Amino acid sequence: MVQARAAMLRQTNAPMAIETIEVGPLAPRDGLVRSRAASLCHTDLEAIEGRLAKQLPAVLDHAAAGEVAEVGADVTDLSPWRSCRAVVEPHQPVVSYQRN
Repeated sequence: MVQARAAMLRQTNAPMAIETIEVGPLAPRDGLVRSRAASLCHTDLEAIEGRLAKQLPAVLDHAAAGEVAEVGADVTDLSPWRSCRAVVEPHQPVVSYQRN
């Protein structure tokens, strides 16, 4: 397991807190991105305000950008050792990336 820091929403209409969380083992086609930037969208804000049902606690972010930190056994075109940069959009099955 990998530890990560995340902005955690534990209750609606309350401040989020940065917490250390456990990220489970990667599946064969997964990739783990070390985030350097993340954003919230209007649906995240609706969840924070309680206007959108979300199972709590929750880690909210709509998109993130950073570097590939780890990959599953079946991932062959990304590598943390090749300085791959990645943009992650959770509604898309594929990560966009650029190799240096």
